Amino acid sequence: MKTIRSVLRLIPLFTIILFFIGCNQTPTTDDTKKDSTSSTGNSAAGMTEMENQMYLMSTINVNSTADLDRVDFSKANAYFKQALADDPTNLDANIGAGLTEVFMVYADAQVNDAIKRWEEFDPGAGASSSALLHFGLPTGTKDMTVPLAGVGRDLVKIIQQAKTDPPSIAEMQTLLKTKFLPRIDYALARLAVIEQHSDYQLRISGKMQGNLNASPVYMDLTEIYLLDAVLNGLKASVSQFLVFQFTLPSYTNKDVMQAINQNNTTFFVLAADGNAQAANVKNGLLGVISKIRSGINFLKNETDAQSDDIIKLKTTGGEGVSNADLDSVLVYLQQAESAINTGYTINIKNAGSQGKDYTLQVHLSNFFDNPPANPKKDWLPPYTVDTSAHGDILVRWTQQTYATFLFPDPTLGGIFPNMTNDMLKELLEIDKEFAWRVYLNVTNFDQSTLPTMTARLQVGAKSYNPVQDDGDYYYWNNKNFRFYITDQLSGTATVFVTFDGTERELTLSDPAEVMPKEETYINANTTLAPQNLIATFDSGYVGYPVNAEAKFIRISYAVTSNSYYDNYFSIDRDSTGTGFLPYGKAYFQNGYIDGNNVSFYQDLKFTGKKTYKYRISPAFSDFHWGIQGYLLNNYSNIVTITTP
Repeated sequence: MKTIRSVLRLIPLFTIILFFIGCNQTPTTDDTKKDSTSSTGNSAAGMTEMENQMYLMSTINVNSTADLDRVDFSKANAYFKQALADDPTNLDANIGAGLTEVFMVYADAQVNDAIKRWEEFDPGAGASSSALLHFGLPTGTKDMTVPLAGVGRDLVKIIQQAKTDPPSIAEMQTLLKTKFLPRIDYALARLAVIEQHSDYQLRISGKMQGNLNASPVYMDLTEIYLLDAVLNGLKASVSQFLVFQFTLPSYTNKDVMQAINQNNTTFFVLAADGNAQAANVKNGLLGVISKIRSGINFLKNETDAQSDDIIKLKTTGGEGVSNADLDSVLVYLQQAESAINTGYTINIKNAGSQGKDYTLQVHLSNFFDNPPANPKKDWLPPYTVDTSAHGDILVRWTQQTYATFLFPDPTLGGIFPNMTNDMLKELLEIDKEFAWRVYLNVTNFDQSTLPTMTARLQVGAKSYNPVQDDGDYYYWNNKNFRFYITDQLSGTATVFVTFDGTERELTLSDPAEVMPKEETYINANTTLAPQNLIATFDSGYVGYPVNAEAKFIRISYAVTSNSYYDNYFSIDRDSTGTGFLPYGKAYFQNGYIDGNNVSFYQDLKFTGKKTYKYRISPAFSDFHWGIQGYLLNNYSNIVTITTP
């Protein structure tokens, strides 16, 4: 239904041109079969009636489409068609009949009913309807565009906005095919007659402009060609929605399930005349280009006075469009024409799950020339349709591994000739869905290491880099890395972090097991262990669990700006001279000793006149979320002390 509403939004642009129909020329003929007098009279009556309807449309308050029921172009249309019957060469009658034919679409009972039924389900309908009152004259190059970006957009919107009890999609297609296209073709035929007369001009009264006090202006073939371009663009917009058939009896789960089944032959399949409609889209877009080009060339070659023309060439100190601007449009038109006929290239930056740059070739003509018979089956991997216990429709992909999940034709019928399965899966982030997703959060209290820090995972003999180095600093000392691994079904990953030019392996609290379609979170602290550790023998008050005066060996390090702030360490001790053994884990206390800020641990288990060696390394907390990681073999300096 959005397509129909989009068509209605274009009525103001037709209105723009319709304002121009004042009629100051009607060819004469000696053909005895023509009744020029009767034709001129009917044409004049049609102009007067159309002028009244245009003024009404520009002055009424429109809050919904129902308010437009007061506007009726049928009487004007009848006058113009009778004028054509009397004299087919009457130019005013040709343009009047053509444009009122398009305007009358809303007055069609079936179209009117469908629009109002759909409007009840669209919260934005009021805004769309009010757009019908936005009138403006085509005054420059901003009106000379080719609607390439809109191709296919309405189709997606219509499918997405299908709701309970609106007119069915199939009904909309029927209305477009039987009510819209014939009227557009009729209007195009009428304009073709006008375009054979280079001296044709239309006087646009103030009333036609919606302002009784406005001065009249004139429209010539420059604006006629632009109107023709609009109609060609509208035909392309309508035809692109008719390429595929959408037969959907109702919006019940049963009917929707049957419709979206890949083997269904009535919903989202090539229509019986789909090839012809696809050709209409292409021809319509090329027609837009051709007519805009003709309008520019006509404007450039005008020799008559242009002071009261709507679009005129710029003169020194005056208003209008410069030749330079028109030349720029001609270059743009050439590029658009080439894009349709031979294709073009687009560059996508930082896209998809990988955050990579892609260069894609786009050949729209491949779709226009050979649309797919069944996009559900020709373009999508195999799937089944089912319902949940709550009645929700579920689509389940048949293939459940990344390697076997393949699009039958990743080029989508040649629209993207250089598209591969891997590229398409990355752009659609399908690799993310199938992958083992590893999120590595690295902490380092030396912030200078973070900008150049990198990370990698290794599973077996294969190494993996992060899909995107976020460079995000959460708080002030963290950096994040994301890994999507799609080609491993099992195994254990080793984690490496590189900073200060050195790659270091992490030791993990739990194995990082490969788990396709699952997420693993690793929190790693890579701050280097303190290298200023000292050992002293002292006595004093000792807290828990002694809570009394005692003698102890104090191992400590001075706190500096880049110190290790997570003061939970594994302590290794050598009390026999045969090597270090794990001595335990402890939180180092913070305090001031001899005026220095230090972190320290007090060892109460010692004997006199004996030599002890100590070293510390970051420890895993006994309570942690996800996998904890620390640098492998990240030890402090070794300190030695002999007790008295």
